[in-house]
Amino acid sequence: MTPMRKTLQLLRSTVLPALLVAGLLSTAHSQVVVEETVRTDSVDVFSAGRQTGKSPGLAMAASVAVPGLGQQYLGNRNRAMVYFVAEAALWCGLVYCESSSRKLFRDSEVFAGQWAGVQGGRGADDHYWSMVGKFLDTKDYNAALELNREDDLSGKEFSRDNLQWRWTTDSLRNVYNNIRSDATRFHVATSFMVAGLVLNRAIAFIDARVSTKYRGVRGTHAAVTIGPRQASLSLVRQF
Repeated sequence: MTPMRKTLQLLRSTVLPALLVAGLLSTAHSQVVVEETVRTDSVDVFSAGRQTGKSPGLAMAASVAVPGLGQQYLGNRNRAMVYFVAEAALWCGLVYCESSSRKLFRDSEVFAGQWAGVQGGRGADDHYWSMVGKFLDTKDYNAALELNREDDLSGKEFSRDNLQWRWTTDSLRNVYNNIRSDATRFHVATSFMVAGLVLNRAIAFIDARVSTKYRGVRGTHAAVTIGPRQASLSLVRQF
């Protein structure tokens, strides 16, 4: 046997078994751990979302008191401005129509005093001023009552001196009626303004109620989670 073959046999019989035993022993006392790095991230899609957390009762009460005040309290400034403008316009219209109506009614009474000798005073109610415009004088009115006795008209005759009238011409009586007609139209417009104020409060109340339907909700945001094997999107509502 040559020296080379003897050397190889020696390595196989001694060195290789020793290395194998040493490897087994080192494996028994050691452990290799491989950890996966997981990266997660979240994106707040609605970071600028509305933050309420307001009292629904207070918002609705404020909307009834002053339309738009409840919306301002909730942070809805654009809606609040609409209600504020509508409220101001209705109040201005109400004051203007009511003052114009009263002025025209006074003007008609003054006109009747100048051209029909009306004194007014006790007993001169709205029915009286209306009859002043329908009849040329008090005698014509009382005569018409005598012809229509089917209903109880007692107490409707104008016999007092301060309730007597007589128009000089029918054209002047027509002017008087026109003044009263304008005054009546302004009075009707006043009623519409009052109805508008009530409606504005009702709409503001409903709007405030709808805006606070989810009581205590503070906001909504979306969270995006990214992992090594999957990605997920979740919507979270904060209370």
